[in-house]
Amino acid sequence: MMGVGFFLSVLGDFLLELDFKSNMYFMLGMLAFFLGHLCFVMAFLFPPTKEAPKVWSAKKLLRFIPFGIYWALMILYMAPILLGNGEKVMLACVCVYALGIATMAFTSTCRIGYTGNNEMLYPQIVASIGAVSFVASDSILCYKKFVGSIPDSEYWVMITYWLAEFCLGFSLVRDFNAVARTEAQQQLPEVLPATPQQTVPVPLQVFQQQHQQVQFVQLLPVPQPQAPRQV
Repeated sequence: MMGVGFFLSVLGDFLLELDFKSNMYFMLGMLAFFLGHLCFVMAFLFPPTKEAPKVWSAKKLLRFIPFGIYWALMILYMAPILLGNGEKVMLACVCVYALGIATMAFTSTCRIGYTGNNEMLYPQIVASIGAVSFVASDSILCYKKFVGSIPDSEYWVMITYWLAEFCLGFSLVRDFNAVARTEAQQQLPEVLPATPQQTVPVPLQVFQQQHQQVQFVQLLPVPQPQAPRQV
């Protein structure tokens, strides 16, 4: 699903470049990015292997609080501006899109520490950094589109966006490597531990019997050669 999300993000970039022609392209770009975020949500919630523990748990709902606050503040700030311009449809699109990207960032934090493996903790944190960078990039773009210009906003949008793509791609590669290692370990034959009987090559009683037989053979008289009989 990560790959589909990356493809939809590229499609969204292409549609946003056509924004100067009509707002319809901007809305189509939002739709492409929204569907991409849903793909990221599914990739974050489902573990890479069947043997991995579940990502989701009710205790992790508390992690949604900061992202829920972000979503509420976005709506409270953008609603008067868009309604003042008579853009009710755009306001509905912004509300749904902001909820989608906030959910994507929230589910990325649910993966942090779900495996209990310190080796995978670093890429899980990197994925969350990428998701938060995605939120920052879209927030700057939204402010530039509907509120006003920001100094060097184009650079900030692209820097945060490509940082997000890099972090998400990095976590995807590490997940693939983890799956490959798990499958390789499952295909290896099991090595059974040596039993106590295998560690003793010859029992003590058998060794003593063989030693006594050797001594008995050595004690037998050796026949002496007889001198030839004289006629």
